[in-house]
Amino acid sequence: AFASSKLPPSGWVTGVIELPLSNGTWQVAIKADQGDPQSGAYGVRSGLQITEAQTLGLSDIVTGREGGLPWRAPDGKDFPLNPVGGWPAKTAVPSYYEVSGLPDGARYKARILLYQGNSTKAALTLESDEQATGLRTVVRKVLGLDKVGAGSYRMVLVIEANGRRV
Repeated sequence: AFASSKLPPSGWVTGVIELPLSNGTWQVAIKADQGDPQSGAYGVRSGLQITEAQTLGLSDIVTGREGGLPWRAPDGKDFPLNPVGGWPAKTAVPSYYEVSGLPDGARYKARILLYQGNSTKAALTLESDEQATGLRTVVRKVLGLDKVGAGSYRMVLVIEANGRRV
């Protein structure tokens, strides 16, 4: 159980489930309910590919919020999750992701783009030259929202190394 009956009316139930998956293509489904099989929520993620870190790869982006639910990330450090997916204007978005398939010391370019609505022009771009720390490189970045207005945005992460791009 993720929450007790003492959850306030405006509270959120949050939790993290980590699954040790072997190499292959997976479909992961999660169902959450309140003790009644007729209520709750159901989510499916199809085509989840787990591979050895021999080719350039990128994990999902985990976005957070200062003061959010602490999640013990695979690097052993806490990361503040944001279960509601919203941020006040002029704040910052902490992000966590992993780059795989590059040897220790390899250089790569990371680009985070923020698009408003269905726009094809980025409202904000954060670009940096990085160095891999091994076949699995943990990255933590903070994206400031002080230069964008209120609205609905989508975040895109692009990694480029040795002519390869993910």
